[in-house]
Amino acid sequence: MSEHDSIGDSHATLEDFTRRWTGAFDETAVFTTDDGTIVPRSLIESAETTEQLKTLPYLPLVSQKTDEVGELELGETLGKGGMGVVRLGRQRGLRREVAIKCPRRDRGNQATTALLREALAGGALEHPNIVPIYTLGRSDDGEPLIVMKRIQGVSWRELLDSPDHPLLPKRVAERLQWHLELLIQVCNALRFAHSRGILHRDIKPDNVMIGDFGEVYVLDWGLAAADQRTDDELSLPVASAITELAGTPGYMAPEMADPLEASIDRRTDVYLLGALLHELLTGEVRHPGKTPVAQIFASYHTKPYVYDASVPEELAEACNRATARDKEQRYQSVDELREAIVRALRHGASRELTAEAETRREQLEELIHADPKAHRASAEGVGVQQTFIECRFGYQQALRTWPENPQAKGGLRAVMHAMVEYEIARHERGSAAALLAQIDDPEPKLLAAMAELKKSQHEKARRFEALEAIERDIDLKPGERARQWFAFFVAIGWLINNMSWGMLARYGLFQAGYGTYLAIDVGYAALCGALVYAFRSVVLQNAANKRLVAIGFSAMAIFAVVWSFEWATGQPFRAAILRSNLLMGAIIPATALGIAPRLMGSALGFLGTYGVGLLLPGFEFEVSAIGGFLSFSCLALLLKVPDSPSKRAGNP
Repeated sequence: MSEHDSIGDSHATLEDFTRRWTGAFDETAVFTTDDGTIVPRSLIESAETTEQLKTLPYLPLVSQKTDEVGELELGETLGKGGMGVVRLGRQRGLRREVAIKCPRRDRGNQATTALLREALAGGALEHPNIVPIYTLGRSDDGEPLIVMKRIQGVSWRELLDSPDHPLLPKRVAERLQWHLELLIQVCNALRFAHSRGILHRDIKPDNVMIGDFGEVYVLDWGLAAADQRTDDELSLPVASAITELAGTPGYMAPEMADPLEASIDRRTDVYLLGALLHELLTGEVRHPGKTPVAQIFASYHTKPYVYDASVPEELAEACNRATARDKEQRYQSVDELREAIVRALRHGASRELTAEAETRREQLEELIHADPKAHRASAEGVGVQQTFIECRFGYQQALRTWPENPQAKGGLRAVMHAMVEYEIARHERGSAAALLAQIDDPEPKLLAAMAELKKSQHEKARRFEALEAIERDIDLKPGERARQWFAFFVAIGWLINNMSWGMLARYGLFQAGYGTYLAIDVGYAALCGALVYAFRSVVLQNAANKRLVAIGFSAMAIFAVVWSFEWATGQPFRAAILRSNLLMGAIIPATALGIAPRLMGSALGFLGTYGVGLLLPGFEFEVSAIGGFLSFSCLALLLKVPDSPSKRAGNP
């Protein structure tokens, strides 16, 4: 191709290209391999080939079925490419299998030259994703031999064309990610090659081998070119000096379609990787066409591709940028493209987690809307709290993988707001506050709802405290034991007092009267006052106890007033003794109605004592003593406060 042959016009038609490349596809100008790679004959026909062969060491090959002396045993054919044949070999010294590649006899000197170039380029690149070349030599008949690592696997092309291949992931949804991870390893190989100043120029699925255990190897460096002119011995063409058509039409970069318009450089390999990515996303080559010329025409007029909605947006953008017609608009290095793919993979995983979290959020919203104040279970038996935990965790994991994921950010914020509203509806201010504290810049309506809940709960707490104070004031449980002992003390005192005066009167030793009982009443009042003061922390600890103490002193005052009145009116004293029991029988029910109705039972004893005394004249003191003792003892027993139902059930 001469300089005046360049198309040089981005508006060139297919007819222009057809006329332009009619001669280019003449068999005397180019050679097309079995997998569609166009190789200019000027590249593979070199006068240096014979001289290079003479410098190669002799590698005698022996058959596996003979006992001939030799380092390499030659076995069965493993595969055949455009320029060479790969056969199974065995290094006797190291006792390992190798692959031995030799030129195809039907390709003549072109195959020999191409094989030498491939060996020199591959031998200069030692990388995990590039097939290691152990040695380069010549056979008995003078043909070059490449001894390399034996790769057990299949070409990437075979995997793409065989959807049921066992190496592929079982789940179809996982296959794109799997292929992208392979592409990342191809990028690693190209990054390394570029660091050594070598361009590949023919990246496609046919030139990538996938090992049985997931190993990835970039093959066929026959079109390799030097990034710039060097003084090394690789004898590779310099990329900037290439003026001939070479490569695979379906993947070609525009500068490969017309090298005179723009020179080939590292960004050409970036384009080829983008074309490979395109095939992974669509299942089609980047430049479709019925003929190679039509494909080259499409390559020359590369335009952004409109991808289906099923293709992740980031990958679509990365692919169009990598295959931009203008090299300045492409990724400027393989590393940039690789990072874009890695980022898209990471984002894809984040999107999957987000999608799962979105499903959980929908379930959570259904549960909350069903009854915002109750813990309802979903169809899987998972409650609101558990569903929320799973949903929030999903969003958090998505953001851990991709912190800028907008959908995960919005979803997490929405679910946190929904859960705060749920807890507010259930009046769980502590839980709502804890969740609210985790939200950056929460919505004003949530803050207002929290403030209202706080206000209502404070008011409720205030009312509850007031009710508790009232309950404490009317609770007879405090001081219970002290009141019982006091009632027994009164019972014994009543018994001794009346029995003593009755006995003294019966034997004519002393006749008690109003004055005696008034003095005793005052004495009892003084003694009780002293006891109340001494045990005030017990008997005066709430309003109910104070009321009982007040009633007790009031009763003694009533007795004093009644006796004084009867004394002044000349009422018989013994009749007054019986009326004292009648008075007690009236005071106790009046007191019990306002404090503890169960105390009314002791009043029956006093009333009964009054009736018995009427039937036994002359025994007023003794009847009053025994009846009062029994009645006050009964009162002491009834002063024990029954336990509440919750306490009887064992609750605090």
